[in-house]
Amino acid sequence: MLEYSVQETLSLLISVILCVSVHEFNHAFVLYCFGYSGVRHRLTLNPFVHFPVYSTGLLLFTGFVFGRPVIFDIEWLEEKKNKYLILILTKVMGPVSNLISAVVGVMLMKYVYLCPYANEAVHHFFAENLYWIVYFNIYFFFFNMLPISPLDGGIFLQVLSLRIFGSSFVLDIIGIVFVLVILVCSIFGLNIPLLDEFLMQAPEALVDWLIQSFGIYRW
Repeated sequence: MLEYSVQETLSLLISVILCVSVHEFNHAFVLYCFGYSGVRHRLTLNPFVHFPVYSTGLLLFTGFVFGRPVIFDIEWLEEKKNKYLILILTKVMGPVSNLISAVVGVMLMKYVYLCPYANEAVHHFFAENLYWIVYFNIYFFFFNMLPISPLDGGIFLQVLSLRIFGSSFVLDIIGIVFVLVILVCSIFGLNIPLLDEFLMQAPEALVDWLIQSFGIYRW
């Protein structure tokens, strides 16, 4: 992100922080709906609650970002008869909320597109920020739905492993190593062909499709 101007960098940071806050809030919201009060302090969109300071530097220098995980009591979960359903819904709701946020963002872009502005700079400011909010929400959806632990998409294999073997330890270790490989490749600018297509081309294609579906062609 160092190749961007200060204004563009701030715009990107705001967009990413918003996406992370929405994502983590919804993880906590699902747990709270199932009766777990230990996440009450996470039921806010305040970015300082969800976005650790170190993640800002990581984002600026690598393009990689982490939100502060929503932690819950395993013993509380074990007492629930529908514990696997709670796990799946808690994990999936994060990326799904990003997808919903992207659609809302495109709807706002449509409004900005139709609304006349006397000041073209103001129009461009709102348009650019909304675009990045939509893009990063879509990117977060694709990235977090990768079927590896500790990412949200890995929950399906985790649950399967828990039901069959009673543990997901091996999957968790493999997933952490894979995420570290992605991080190292991001730091050194190395490409992972199929993964790059999934994480870069697919989000861009979906963003373009959403924008065009709402009749926005001037962006």
